[in-house]
Amino acid sequence: MFANDIGRLDAAMAGRPVSDAPFTFLKRVLAEIAATNSATLHDRLTQLALTTRALSNWSTLSTWTETENANDAIRVDRHFLAPIQPTRPYINTNWTLSKRLDVLKRHYRMTSSTMTPLDLTLQDSKELIKLDAILPDLTLVLDRPLWFRFEGECVLNVFLKDIRAVSLAFSVGLEDGVPVAYVGAVQGGSVGPHMMEINKAITHAAHGLRPRDLILNLFRMVCARCGINEMLMVSNASAVAYSPYFGQRAVRVNFDEIAHDHGALPDSSGQYYRMPVNAPRRDLSEVPSKRRSMHKHRYKMLDELEVMMDAALGARLSATPEAA
Repeated sequence: MFANDIGRLDAAMAGRPVSDAPFTFLKRVLAEIAATNSATLHDRLTQLALTTRALSNWSTLSTWTETENANDAIRVDRHFLAPIQPTRPYINTNWTLSKRLDVLKRHYRMTSSTMTPLDLTLQDSKELIKLDAILPDLTLVLDRPLWFRFEGECVLNVFLKDIRAVSLAFSVGLEDGVPVAYVGAVQGGSVGPHMMEINKAITHAAHGLRPRDLILNLFRMVCARCGINEMLMVSNASAVAYSPYFGQRAVRVNFDEIAHDHGALPDSSGQYYRMPVNAPRRDLSEVPSKRRSMHKHRYKMLDELEVMMDAALGARLSATPEAA
């Protein structure tokens, strides 16, 4: 249906000046709607509803898709129809539509100005540091894969060669005027025997830190160099991964468990787990003697990674974590 409409528009626009914006915009709207799922009758009815919303919210959609710079263009490309998708979740399923749109706009403003280490305007991915000190061919990479677009605008990954071992999706914003990172996903790599071996190898090389715990520690270091004071991670109840909007999906992450393991506390609204960027380290005297050596080597490794982060992203904007 929409492909035919786009074809008719092409014919109607033949010979018109390129600046004939209404026709160009309508063609883009129909193309974006056509790109959504259309396999079932329900999907096609959803497309029809989107078309109706687009026509009745023309001014809002037009304003949302205005771009002033390259960062705005990325936002629009990834979330063109966001203003007319009131039920589509983003990061936190409890967020209102206005909150979702505000977070998206603010993320791209902040990463292009005050948080430039997170700016991916010029490339889709960039290597932040090499993690050879942990394991050969291990790297920390920032990218923005399309499949994470409902869980965050940036994705921090640990790669082993070209294998994505673990990922953390997030967007940045403000809560009560304080810079925060909204964590929408913490996800391991593909399922299979090789991933089990990779996870074991990383855990052993990182002195007992599992990949998901390693990525959280690395993310804290990145946040500290961007002036982010707090990480707000979704709970199982508010995570997009558990939302029925996307149908049945194999969910392999337990956000509540991660929060418990890292001593994070739920906020008063129950929408997030609050995780401080400068989390205190456990005093070695409190660690059982048989595990004390492992923790000592782990802290030494983390200190070395801090130095590497300084060289790659600049000095921390907050204090280095110390033992409580």
